[in-house]
Amino acid sequence: MNGVHIMVDCYQVSQGGPLMTSTELLLAQCRRAVDLAGLTAVAESAYHFGAGTDAASQSGITAVILLAESHVTVHTWPERQQVTLDAYVCNFLGDNSGKAQLLISALIDLFKPENIDRQEIQRGRLSTGRSGL
Repeated sequence: MNGVHIMVDCYQVSQGGPLMTSTELLLAQCRRAVDLAGLTAVAESAYHFGAGTDAASQSGITAVILLAESHVTVHTWPERQQVTLDAYVCNFLGDNSGKAQLLISALIDLFKPENIDRQEIQRGRLSTGRSGL
């Protein structure tokens, strides 16, 4: 379970446009970013809040791509020009931190926020042969 968990809050996202309101477009671009990073998508889902009404066409989306290496999620708030990104990438046999960085960078580039807050957490412990209990 060793890996890196990267969380990014994007502000003043004025270039997001349809990415922030179209589940199909957002998932396609997320798949592209996953491929670019050299990761393996195994499933995906998205939910468009308030879908089905004209006012809802400007409502946000929660999208997730399940990775063989863990997951990536995107949450959009077009009415606030904000997006949050979350990627946890792990690998029992190697270090996928570089792939996680590529994935997050590709997603940030999609939205072109004016400001971001970024946090990274190293998860897991190197195996010591003990259960840790």
